[in-house]
Amino acid sequence: MEPDRTPVDQWFFHRGLTALVDDTSVKREASLRALPFLLVWFVLVMVAMVPVITGHAFISAAIGLVAILATWVGANRWRGRRLLAPVARFGWPEGVVFTLAPTLTALVAPHTGWRFSDLAISSMESRLGTAAGVTVLQALVLGIALLLVEFGVVSLFLFLGREVVAAILAASGSLARSLPILLGVVTFFFFTGEMWQAVATLTLWPFLGLMALFVALSLSFLSTRSNSRVPELARFETADDLADALVGTPLEGHGHLVASPSRTPLGLQQRLSLRLIATLSRLVVATIVGGSVFVFFVLLGVLTVNGALVEVWTGAPATVVVEVASSVRTYDITLETLRVSGFLAVFSAFYFAVVSATDPALRQGVRDTVEETIRQACACRLVVLAEDAARSAGIKEAAS
Repeated sequence: MEPDRTPVDQWFFHRGLTALVDDTSVKREASLRALPFLLVWFVLVMVAMVPVITGHAFISAAIGLVAILATWVGANRWRGRRLLAPVARFGWPEGVVFTLAPTLTALVAPHTGWRFSDLAISSMESRLGTAAGVTVLQALVLGIALLLVEFGVVSLFLFLGREVVAAILAASGSLARSLPILLGVVTFFFFTGEMWQAVATLTLWPFLGLMALFVALSLSFLSTRSNSRVPELARFETADDLADALVGTPLEGHGHLVASPSRTPLGLQQRLSLRLIATLSRLVVATIVGGSVFVFFVLLGVLTVNGALVEVWTGAPATVVVEVASSVRTYDITLETLRVSGFLAVFSAFYFAVVSATDPALRQGVRDTVEETIRQACACRLVVLAEDAARSAGIKEAAS
């Protein structure tokens, strides 16, 4: 009996590294990876969206629940499984049901007519319009979900979400040391008229272009740094090195089929995936720094820079977004303050990304988990390829 490889695929999926198993037996179809989302969406459409649109919520919700049960039992009977077994496959029959079951529910459910100022819609027109709209919506959701999962976009966002939380928790000590120094330098530029004349007066597209320039420079620098470490992380000199890298993964203790020393074979797609994960992971901390700097300067601007001072610096009336007046003075959040704060935030993030990559003291207290993740992924890929080769050799030997 073949071992269940789902946990291994899920391990790679949750780390945004599905490209490392796309050419192995571990890879699951995009429909299976998207199955949890598709099931939740299907239930919500049947018991919430369609009933709200029809105008008879309770009756339509009851019809939707009956339709869900019928499609569940029918799909299991089609697949030859127990009638109430959990959904384990998502092929073309399930895709058809996903698209058309809400449509049929919308057609069967009772509808009310709608009347607007100059337009009256009959119940039949509402029924047909709802059915057509639901069909298009379901087809779009299914297609987009499968594309996002197939190209690893979903797994990448899941990985980045966890990295943001981990970075905030792990990097707080380092940021507490580095932010005051960084702010002490950058605050000087905040109170220079030249900064406001150059940045605060920019229109939308030049301002966005300026921001994009620093983001591109940060990505370029971090990408170059990340790429140089991948070959080293993909090499395992001894069996103990491989065993240590497999600790905490679904393949822990499975490294006996791999000869030592060994290097994980990585194609172009796998190398790009590892490089992207390493770059974005390090960019997360820099983004947190930039966000902190932005909040600081917006607050500082509210307390010290009002619309009148902005006009003195820029030579043009300030664009006030929010204004709060007190008996002492007026506190303004101006568009110019947001522009200057945004520029200093992006510049600070760029500076932190460059300096932290070259200065170990600035990274003190921050556990660099991305290299550990890359090494674990390379070790798991090496084991999966070895198991696939052994299985293929066994099949050929049995056939001969």
